[in-house]
Amino acid sequence: TVIRNYLPSTKLIAVQAMGAPAMTESFRSGTIVNHEEVKTIADGIAVRLPIPESIEDMQGLVDDMILVQESSIIKSMQLIHQHAGIVCEPSGAVGLAALLEHTGDFKKKKIATVLCGGNLTASQVKDWLI
Repeated sequence: TVIRNYLPSTKLIAVQAMGAPAMTESFRSGTIVNHEEVKTIADGIAVRLPIPESIEDMQGLVDDMILVQESSIIKSMQLIHQHAGIVCEPSGAVGLAALLEHTGDFKKKKIATVLCGGNLTASQVKDWLI
């Protein structure tokens, strides 16, 4: 809402994990799409049943949505860790995953993405970052 208010020409793209596409499908169809299960390491965005008000809130704010693969999420977490020294959880790394998967769509554009969360177990750090 803040970006849309202050920089209305900015294109806002939401990113979801391919293994949890309910938000993207609901946003695009204009109806609530329910999935019985989700399969993603990005548990912070693993939505099975979107809240209708959330989809409504996105209308007029979000320009598009991108689904990303698990392998891209892990690669993004590794790059963030290697180059910025940040331990970023899967849900916080999906923006970079979208950039990796859709490089051509973002060439020669100013890009910003949010990196957040460090909720990883020792086992996840070992499996995904080391």
